[in-house]
Amino acid sequence: MNKALCITWLLCSAGLVHADTTDKDIRNLLEITTDKVAIKQMAVNMIGYYQKNHPEVPSITWSKILEETTLQSYFDALVPVYENNFTHDEIKSLIAFYKSPLGQKFIQKQPIVSKETMGCMRKWMGDTKDRILKNISPTPSGP
Repeated sequence: MNKALCITWLLCSAGLVHADTTDKDIRNLLEITTDKVAIKQMAVNMIGYYQKNHPEVPSITWSKILEETTLQSYFDALVPVYENNFTHDEIKSLIAFYKSPLGQKFIQKQPIVSKETMGCMRKWMGDTKDRILKNISPTPSGP
């Protein structure tokens, strides 16, 4: 009986260590790849929007909310997403990639690529909408 309990404890402990290591590696990956300035600015902008629309709320409340809106809380929300979509080995491979010169270039260029992609997407969506409207509009009948 003691043997079974000991084996169960060891298996559970191994799982916790693996989960803890995976969590740390996901946080490492997020630390490497996240534009921390952009995330903080997004939080400041969102809080500022609500602050402007709710002037009755004391400024100390907004300061407290901003203080609680941390990069850590953002990572806390993202860790389960990464856990559900990547194995621990894949996370480690992503870390290795993003630490490489090409990975660093990708991180550096990503905001520019995203901005240009959004411009292309807007044009593509507009062109697609025009094609749809052209093809579903009734054609004038002849004389």
